[in-house]
Amino acid sequence: MKDPEVTARSEPTEPAPVFETDIQRVFLAEYRAIRGADLLPDALRLTPSTLQGLTGISLSGGGIRSASFCLGVLQALNAHDSFHRFDYMSTVSGGGYIGTSLTVSMGYDNEFPFGRTGFDPGETPETQHLRDNSRYLLQDGAISAISALAIYLRGLAMNVVVILPFLLLPAGALALVTDTKTLMMPPVWSHIPETLRRTGFPLTIISTCTIFIALVAFSVIVSLASIVKVEDRRFYARASSSIFLLLLVSLFLEGHFAILRIMFGLPWNGGTDTVHIFSQAGNGPLGNIAAVIAFFTPIALAIMPFLRSISEKALKAASKSIAEALSKWTSRIVLFFLALIIPLLFWLFVLQLTYWAIGISNCTNDIKPCPMTATDTWTDHTPWPLAPALALQNEVTTEHVRPLATALYIALALAFFLFWPILNVNANSLHQLYRDRLGRAFLFKRRGVLATPPRGVIERLFGTRTNDVLEGADTTKFSEIPGGRSPYHLINTALNVPGSKFANRRGRNADFFLFSRLFVGSEATGYVDTRSAEKITDGLNIGTAMAISGAAAAPNMGVASLRPLSPTIAFLNLRLGRWLCHPADIYRLAKQKVRGQTWSGRPGPKYLMHEAFFKSGTTVAEGSLTDGKRKGFVFLTDGGHIENLGIYELLRRRCRIIVAVDAEADEDMRALSLVQLQAFARIDLGTVISLDWKPIAERTRATSAELRKGKRDPQPGPHVALGQIDYPPPEGKMEREMGVLIYIKASLTGDENDYVTEYKLENPLFPHETTLEQLFSEKQFECYRALGEHIARRMITGEDVVSVSGALRQELVEIARTRFPNLRASP
Repeated sequence: MKDPEVTARSEPTEPAPVFETDIQRVFLAEYRAIRGADLLPDALRLTPSTLQGLTGISLSGGGIRSASFCLGVLQALNAHDSFHRFDYMSTVSGGGYIGTSLTVSMGYDNEFPFGRTGFDPGETPETQHLRDNSRYLLQDGAISAISALAIYLRGLAMNVVVILPFLLLPAGALALVTDTKTLMMPPVWSHIPETLRRTGFPLTIISTCTIFIALVAFSVIVSLASIVKVEDRRFYARASSSIFLLLLVSLFLEGHFAILRIMFGLPWNGGTDTVHIFSQAGNGPLGNIAAVIAFFTPIALAIMPFLRSISEKALKAASKSIAEALSKWTSRIVLFFLALIIPLLFWLFVLQLTYWAIGISNCTNDIKPCPMTATDTWTDHTPWPLAPALALQNEVTTEHVRPLATALYIALALAFFLFWPILNVNANSLHQLYRDRLGRAFLFKRRGVLATPPRGVIERLFGTRTNDVLEGADTTKFSEIPGGRSPYHLINTALNVPGSKFANRRGRNADFFLFSRLFVGSEATGYVDTRSAEKITDGLNIGTAMAISGAAAAPNMGVASLRPLSPTIAFLNLRLGRWLCHPADIYRLAKQKVRGQTWSGRPGPKYLMHEAFFKSGTTVAEGSLTDGKRKGFVFLTDGGHIENLGIYELLRRRCRIIVAVDAEADEDMRALSLVQLQAFARIDLGTVISLDWKPIAERTRATSAELRKGKRDPQPGPHVALGQIDYPPPEGKMEREMGVLIYIKASLTGDENDYVTEYKLENPLFPHETTLEQLFSEKQFECYRALGEHIARRMITGEDVVSVSGALRQELVEIARTRFPNLRASP
């Protein structure tokens, strides 16, 4: 929708901001860009239909593994004049590396940049550049590692500044109500029996007994009385929750005081025996808090990269053997440990702060024996520089010392809070580092074509690693890509919405969100024109969209989220995702002529808390997109966190033919991403996908087993499966529509190149090595590229058969042959 008032104020050459909540309006703009700007007038909504004859190719997630495999597929398609026939290219994560590289290169040069096939003599400079940068995370060796460490530690420092106020305030509150004298004295309430007082937990015990009696009485009452109204039952449930909360508060307070006695080595509530379970007086809690942090944090960081595989083992429903059962329960224990480590460390640090702030009282005349006296100094248990600040203990009474320590903690907390308005959680995550290194490796153009100076931090520090023919195109904006030179590119990301009651009703924790040349957004947030998004958002360009699409590590990860681990992942700064200004806010700010680099475009520390405590997406609500109110930011991560093949948006646009390249890590050949897509398509779009991929899996498993035995039995496929897409009737129609899905799977049949087969023998997981491996060697890169080129070429030429079954088998083949005339189906 266009605002006439804004149009009147704008310069003639600057289009007015656009915000759409109707996907059919978005599709209309895309269709006009693909088929011709004057084909349809602006006033129309366009309902997607297979009659429009659109075709699309999707490139799956999988990091550099997927990028290498998809490169080979694209080279084969181009060699047989098939690539230019696609209207859409939809990418996720690693598929987006190569897809974005292709879009940028063709946007400048209007030619396919990666040569025709791997059989041509030599390679294009673009392909050679990809090989040279296949270790894109450590392109400069030790310098890259050191700079990455510095950026990571910078993010940790910001997290400390954000978290410290929440640790200082409770520590100050605890220090305010106690000192060593009161810690040793049992509660003075005379009506509490001596036995209870000496336990150290009198309030907790009394509360527990009271609640138990009340529950027994409550159970008798509800057994005798009639069922009351549902509103009354809800009131009773809330009242019960409040009572239990009071019990937890008393347990929390008395438990802390008990541990503080242990830390000081004090007698237990007036007794004669001191307690030295964890430490002696004058030492840190549980021996030494610094040692605890130093020991556990590196362990957690070392385990984090394996989180996905650990969680898959932990969530296995059944165990076929003792080894599998042991693996499952070990994985669950590891996950439990990871979930506890950050809350445990925060709790221990609060105890340490409290320990440092508590004054030492002379208790000789009140309680005997007294292990400490007022002659002890603060430096006996408080480190520099806190000890000098609290040294007034020698001149004033303990009653004055306690407020002084508490006041100091409150002042420090307020000082740290002053940093909040200027902190940017995007700038201090690992996203920008990841984005810059991807940009150097995959975004380039031929020299002399619309050259722009390097603006990225990494480019300024280390230069742009290209050859003599190429130069970096890292700052290219998506909206600057000319239309018609390459397929219309959809970059898929996951919109994390665990905190939205509206968008997360199905419990997926994520929704679909895309970047394209014309629009940025989703159905849940609305779509804003890309040009406005780039003007409002600091650093938003096609490289940023590519990096967001591949942001695999984050506290919130859509359907792959592990909620108990969110605080650990967030506060250890393992964050590749990015907060983006809500599309509705971008539209509002664009109308107000607000540009990037403003406070309104920078997410503050509260959004780090949203990540940590699973509250991302709280502003994504129903029916509020056009009310003009501020929406804040949305949290975007890897598109694979909702759908890893990139097919979903092509189904939404009802492409008649979809070529899907699946290069995900699928060691067991279970096609889990495809299965998940089938469920989403049926539930959301009413679209049914029928595809027989099992022959590919069976042949790959058989080939792997033969190679392990030293045998090799080459077979002509299948690497590819042909399936039916059964679309529901379009708007205003009665009959369903049919499309074709051509599913290319990273697989083996024994007829691959010798060096590919040899690599398989050396690396049994090939072609499904872990996505954690992002530092590819030249051989590794070539084997995946060659496999992709081999599979696609033999499908196009008909040398390999394609798996297809079902009643409409022949009809599916005929539709596919309109794009690939030599395609040959299995008998």
